[in-house]
Amino acid sequence: MGQLVIFKIYNGNAVILSENDYNSLVETLYLSSDKKVKEEILEGKNAPLTESVPADEVEW
Repeated sequence: MGQLVIFKIYNGNAVILSENDYNSLVETLYLSSDKKVKEEILEGKNAPLTESVPADEVEW
């Protein structure tokens, strides 16, 4: 994450972050809100590297 700016104001704090950081945060929240997608991400994260496809063999 990039630089974060916090302003203290009379009724709490305000946060300013870059558009890129904001978009990344929104995407993460969106993916985390889908139970099936979240489970698939966690399965992939916990899978041994021997089960992974090498990057040069991935078809996009």
